[in-house]
Amino acid sequence: MTGIGAAYAASHRHAGWALPLGWFAAVCLHAMWNGLSIFGLAGTIVAYAILLCLLGVLYAVIRADRRRIVGLIRRYLPDTSRRA
Repeated sequence: MTGIGAAYAASHRHAGWALPLGWFAAVCLHAMWNGLSIFGLAGTIVAYAILLCLLGVLYAVIRADRRRIVGLIRRYLPDTSRRA
């Protein structure tokens, strides 16, 4: 999560908030994992379900960002996009 925040901050202007938010998300996920582990197998299953949902959200965000980047390439580098 910290890496995602750093990547967002590096690729967008005025996104200095993304790095602390990514760190905070990482801390919250770690706390969730530790907190749910005290409930044994049921807690672990709940933690994995939450992480699976998060993985789906990250997949959607990555797909949207890829679509945005491909659009920028097509807009600003039309010769390159025709060769690919």
